[in-house]
Amino acid sequence: MRLSGDPVADFLRKDAEDAKYLNSRPRCCECGEPIQDEHYYDFHDRYICQQCLEENHRKWTDDFE
Repeated sequence: MRLSGDPVADFLRKDAEDAKYLNSRPRCCECGEPIQDEHYYDFHDRYICQQCLEENHRKWTDDFE
């Protein structure tokens, strides 16, 4: 990133770039956050991030019995 010598302008430019990037990412249907990982899970057009998949959907076979 090129610095202009104006810290406020530099911050605002970087913040706008970051927001544009995040808005271009798919959003997790569980937590609502942009998915920034290299992969995500697609269940019939419902996008789920790795963290939500593990926290909300992982089950243990011992619990099934």
